[in-house]
Amino acid sequence: MRRTPHRLLRRPLAAAVAAAGLLGLLTAVPQARPAPASEPVASSAAAESTATVFYSTKTRNWSAYYLHYSPDGGSWTTVPGTRMEAACADWVKLTVPLGGAGGLKATFTNGSGTWDNNAGRNYDLGTGNITVQDGVVAHSDPCAGAGPEEPSGPNTASVYYATSTVGWSTVNLHYRPHGGAWTAVPGIGMEAACAGWVKRTVDLGSAAGLQAAFNNGNGVWDNNNGSDYTLAAGLTTVKDRKVTASAKDPCAAEEPDTEAPSAPTAVRATADGVAVVVTWEPATDDRGVTKYQVTRTGGTKGTVVTDTTSTVFSDSGLDAKTAYRYTVRAVDAAGNVSAESAPASATTGEKPTAPATGT
Repeated sequence: MRRTPHRLLRRPLAAAVAAAGLLGLLTAVPQARPAPASEPVASSAAAESTATVFYSTKTRNWSAYYLHYSPDGGSWTTVPGTRMEAACADWVKLTVPLGGAGGLKATFTNGSGTWDNNAGRNYDLGTGNITVQDGVVAHSDPCAGAGPEEPSGPNTASVYYATSTVGWSTVNLHYRPHGGAWTAVPGIGMEAACAGWVKRTVDLGSAAGLQAAFNNGNGVWDNNNGSDYTLAAGLTTVKDRKVTASAKDPCAAEEPDTEAPSAPTAVRATADGVAVVVTWEPATDDRGVTKYQVTRTGGTKGTVVTDTTSTVFSDSGLDAKTAYRYTVRAVDAAGNVSAESAPASATTGEKPTAPATGT
């Protein structure tokens, strides 16, 4: 049987058409596009500088406090300025945005016409934490750690610093726990504790103590002559570069003194003509003896009590050939009087003969 020739051509043609159709289907599928790149993030504006101004109210009696200010190169606020808010005992504060300014000029007012403008010169203040107290400007946060947030855990250090000889109105504690990092200069503000003392309690974590230096917020430092202070946990006082560990709270009210001094001992009386010299060993007292009471009996004048601050007493102008008896008591500042000492006696001699007068 003869084959029809054109059928030999149909199968390749059909295959070609089918292949072409498949190719068309494949090329019709679009290639996947990569995910679009993230939109560029707008760069944030440079952080503005600020000044947190603390103003002392201790010597003022204002019902309100306003800060009237001008950032360096900027405009003044509208009078009376911006009202300040309570910060802690004896302090109000206000945080001021400065933009790119390096500080501000400022005055303070009660909003009713009374001003503190630094004797007409205004105050020049910088950035960060700034205090203004009785005309003195310093860098400090006087309210840091004040109130219930002050550390009170088992491993803390309460540091008392004496201000009576340094004359600073602001005191900062710059410190680092042993093995830890230093606080940022100038440190943290210390708060008034009592007359002549400021204090600050810090959390030591697991450290046994801290290294410390003190400053007035204006570049004047007490760093123990460059060696810094080494302070232990617990209560420590620093006065005139002397560190006292495990110290008594210098601001604690003293308990009434009810303890009397010891009685004086080794009392001796020695006559010299019509005078008697009495001596004795000092008495002791937990807070100090302030004076002695010498009691004399005998002679025509009867019993006489004389106060003295010395342990030697000279008794003159006595009767001749007369026996005298002496006892001594010690007295402290609270008025507590010791028991009487053992007595000592002496007998006076002849009264000196008056020199003959010329004729």
